[in-house]
Amino acid sequence: MANGIKTQNFKDRLAHLGQFCDAFEDIGFRFGTWSGGGQQAPHHWIMPTFSLTEVAESFVQTCCNDGWVLERFDWPKWVGTAEATALHANPELLAQASSDQLAKLLTALIRGERFCDGSLNVAYESGLLLAICRRAQKLSSALSITIGEGQDAAFQGDSVLYLISCVGQKQSAAAPAKDLYISTWFQKARQYVEQAHAPWFILSAEHGLVGPNDTLSPYNRTLNQMGVAERRAWAQKVRRQMDDRLPDVARIIIFAGQKYRENLSDYLRLRAANVEIPLEGLRIGQQLAWFSNAERK
Repeated sequence: MANGIKTQNFKDRLAHLGQFCDAFEDIGFRFGTWSGGGQQAPHHWIMPTFSLTEVAESFVQTCCNDGWVLERFDWPKWVGTAEATALHANPELLAQASSDQLAKLLTALIRGERFCDGSLNVAYESGLLLAICRRAQKLSSALSITIGEGQDAAFQGDSVLYLISCVGQKQSAAAPAKDLYISTWFQKARQYVEQAHAPWFILSAEHGLVGPNDTLSPYNRTLNQMGVAERRAWAQKVRRQMDDRLPDVARIIIFAGQKYRENLSDYLRLRAANVEIPLEGLRIGQQLAWFSNAERK
């Protein structure tokens, strides 16, 4: 990911995109100009080239510097998906896009310019770039760092945030999420993050992203019961919730299994410079031992 992601918080990076709305809305604005091209000799044609204006160059540079152009993303494959087609064709859907969907769009558009000169200009003239910037502006304005009663909302960009998966063992009655889950594993994970005095959330198979003080009723749903498409839909819901609720942090530490992480990892790397999975590859007994060892340190 671009270097800028290590020095800019998420809200600012959204705002940087939003700052281009005024320019893109100006009726006299030009994204670039065509030059050259034509027949140079019999049977010899030269293709014209497209040059970006200064503002357009600044837009592309901002996307690259702020991490909106993803490195580990198969954008040629993605552009043929139903998600990409819908975001291009449906303005109402784009107006509700999550930040990771904006990143996918921008990656495909900017990478695609290398292979099809002038394609970014087509995206500008169609209103797609303006719609992306408007959505980023709205997300930036609405981004809340109020993460639940009893937690400090004033976290700085050098802080850490924890994500813990839900578990099957629960109380029999509604309770704050931090008290609803009663397995030994969850209690150890909770103790660990609470001792860190950092914000934390629970990844619930039923409710998505929940704060520790959110009141929940018992449920039986698990990600292990879901098919691939259903897990993707769950992750999309969680990403939208994260857009609204996660504070800006430099590190995100995840205590959750692969099925919880598989469709969230790229998004979380967009949100933070460092994403850590301390328990990856460990069996349940080893995970419990990891928490016990951490308690003694």
